[in-house]
Amino acid sequence: MLHGRSTRFQPGAAERQLEPLLLAIDRRIAITNSEYAEAKKRLNVLSSALTEGFSQEVYINGSIAHGDALSPLNDVDLGVVLGEPWAARERWRSPEAIMKCACEVIETLARKRYPGISAEFAGQKRAVVVQFGDDARKPYRDFTADVIVALDYQEGRGVLIPNLQRQGWDRSDPIKHSEMIRLANSSTDLSFNAVVRIAKQWNRETGQPLSSWNIKALALSCITRPTTLTEGLCTFFHYANEALSSGLTPDPAGIGAPIGLEMRRSKVLAHLTNACDTFDRVIENAASGSLLETRTSLHQLFPTLHIFPDCK
Repeated sequence: MLHGRSTRFQPGAAERQLEPLLLAIDRRIAITNSEYAEAKKRLNVLSSALTEGFSQEVYINGSIAHGDALSPLNDVDLGVVLGEPWAARERWRSPEAIMKCACEVIETLARKRYPGISAEFAGQKRAVVVQFGDDARKPYRDFTADVIVALDYQEGRGVLIPNLQRQGWDRSDPIKHSEMIRLANSSTDLSFNAVVRIAKQWNRETGQPLSSWNIKALALSCITRPTTLTEGLCTFFHYANEALSSGLTPDPAGIGAPIGLEMRRSKVLAHLTNACDTFDRVIENAASGSLLETRTSLHQLFPTLHIFPDCK
């Protein structure tokens, strides 16, 4: 079932006109082969360093693991889950101590592969940010890694992740989140991650009112079967607007806090309302058979892509 779909959605004529344009956008924004190869290499190097340094479970999550990475790639995500004796001791202390330890592990053990590597967490809420100091002549824009140092939560599901804003720990379940994304991709024949990818591109071009995780969490509730990009995006924009009008997005795993917004609620809703109205207009133009007007209205949602030659 798809929730939140506009009552003006017309699948036949609109999709015949619009679907090729949306597929072209998806191809344009998807991560490149060179970016993906380097992302996997960096994740492997960091995973090996963290495994060697802590002898604990390492998990990979985020856009690379989920299959919805955009180009240019901004970062890759992974974490290490520390069991005993760390879990019992560190949960009562500031996360800074164990995060400093993770920085030292990364800088020491990953330096052979990346001599310019550095790791720090100043100004961050949760993550150790890794800079690789890579050669600028590579065929991709350099990107970072976000490393989460998590503690095993022995009282129930999930883990504890750092919250440096309050010098404590928050409960979450990033491993379960990745499992839910993989299941969504499987049950929708990969249309879930295609819709998410394009929604993330809209978000990037709109000043990022939503976190990537918020987009995926919203999509988990409304993209639940195979769908075209035309119907899926219409569904997503309308569902997100309705859902966030009522409150913050709940944690899909059911154990963490609701997902915060990246801007004031009124501004986020203004962006989403505009997206709903604009995409409805895209669909109406496509249903009427006007390719130029369809491209022009679609360009309003994605003004930086430069794949619509007839649009100014």
